[in-house]
Amino acid sequence: MKKIVHCSRTLAYALSGTLLSSATLFAAPESICPVPTAYSIRSQGQNEAREQAGLTGHTNIPSNHAIYGTLAATPALNRSFSPGHISVPLFGRDLQTGSLIGITGSKTENRNSKDWLADYFFFPQTFNGAVTFEPRIQSVLMDFDFFLGMDAWASGLFLRLQTPIVWTKWELNPCPNNNNFSINQLFETFADLTHDTHTATAFFDHFCLESAPTTTVVTTQPLRAAKMCGDCQQTKTGWADFHADLGWNFLMDNDYHLGIFARIVAPTGNRPQGKFFFEPIIGNGHRVELGGGFTSHLTLWRSQELERSFLDLTVHADITHMFKTHGTYVFDLCNKPFSRYMIAGRITGANSVDLLAPVANLTRCAVQVSATTQADVVAMLTVAADAFDWNIGYNFWAIGCQTINPCTNTRSVCDECLITKEPWALVTLKKTGDSYTAINNLGDIHQIIPDALDTPLTRITTKNIDYSATNQRGLSNKFFTHLNFSWYDHERWIPSLGCGAEVEFGKRDTCGTKGNHCYARKCCSSCCECRNLALYQWGVWIKGGISF
Repeated sequence: MKKIVHCSRTLAYALSGTLLSSATLFAAPESICPVPTAYSIRSQGQNEAREQAGLTGHTNIPSNHAIYGTLAATPALNRSFSPGHISVPLFGRDLQTGSLIGITGSKTENRNSKDWLADYFFFPQTFNGAVTFEPRIQSVLMDFDFFLGMDAWASGLFLRLQTPIVWTKWELNPCPNNNNFSINQLFETFADLTHDTHTATAFFDHFCLESAPTTTVVTTQPLRAAKMCGDCQQTKTGWADFHADLGWNFLMDNDYHLGIFARIVAPTGNRPQGKFFFEPIIGNGHRVELGGGFTSHLTLWRSQELERSFLDLTVHADITHMFKTHGTYVFDLCNKPFSRYMIAGRITGANSVDLLAPVANLTRCAVQVSATTQADVVAMLTVAADAFDWNIGYNFWAIGCQTINPCTNTRSVCDECLITKEPWALVTLKKTGDSYTAINNLGDIHQIIPDALDTPLTRITTKNIDYSATNQRGLSNKFFTHLNFSWYDHERWIPSLGCGAEVEFGKRDTCGTKGNHCYARKCCSSCCECRNLALYQWGVWIKGGISF
């Protein structure tokens, strides 16, 4: 266990304190494909497959003008698989073999063009290492579902309420490969660092505690956004979305029903904060949703001899408009993937700076997230035999493109980026006497410490921020099954208990892959209109309920 934690800690800091080299940025056109700075997933509360399973014979039934209903509680576990489907969008073209990222200093011989440059975060210029990733998202939840048939008030009228409480864990699982970072290597980027030597663990702790090495003439600001800390596991607990449906079954019989409903979703999850590289999200990104759908079933076959033996087809679909929201995200600079980890300097003169900070600290901005549309469709067969029901079905889910836009409304909703409050520029540094000379490299980056140039610095502005790289959408196909037993011999209160499983396949993201290259853009418009980010995941659950 200690070895694993040390492995993760060492490289987590190494990754957070490194940057793409110039070769990675500009060597090949496809290399500049933008990478998302946030990862959005399907809300843990949006799962019509799990909601519909086990409800045959308990909801949407003729009730002779009575009040009837069912209350269900469903503990469930979901876990992603196929880590490459997460790491490829996250790290883009910089992945080398499998999920490996090379990390080398500027003086390392035979550097791979995809290697990240270690110098920017004060690693030795001879640093030579690599890291592999196995990203994973896991959620444990308790889903509560209440259905109330109100035929006593109006024939076919029904109400449905649903919400889960969720614990989720997001982990990158980094581990070093041939890392030569020894205990007493010097920081060669700056000659007069206050702390010249550290252990790898001390570096990691130093980074995660938001402290930074300092020089005698310039202050260095720690990384405060897009961090990779601890063993790279981030957890969150809270309520996901609260769903409320009000509907009417205008056709109702033992062998069929057809109804429509209106839906409102109240956001109870969290918003993105941009503090961590792989940030756990519960719910739909804190959006209000409004929409509707239809519910139906048709008995395809019914036994003439046995009282409860039949084959049903259930089709349920909903579509909602997801209203605008806001959140805090970290952004790269246009045409510079992972420039969030570059060094920027606060300008004090034509070519001098007095404070150094990672770009992520400057481009962590509260922004608007556009409105979009979400659809969730279930087709399910039910085989009933006495008290047993077996469901097997298919689920299609999709969400439209969510675009990011700079805030234009009140500051109470959207804060200004630090980059708009003070003059900052991308810099490389070279010591000249008792001071450091800042080098203009916003337009071109070739070395971490080139010869000093006496040219004015180019200030970074919001026009340099690549908002489009975070545009995302999702699409997935799911197959599921559920086995349920109901105690129909109970007349007033009918308990039920069942278990189910599902497997979901997200559409693969193709931005930057072979045949879909990205090229340098004159403005910050994404070469891929929207990134497809949908998980490959499996899930299991136990569903217990009581009907009346």
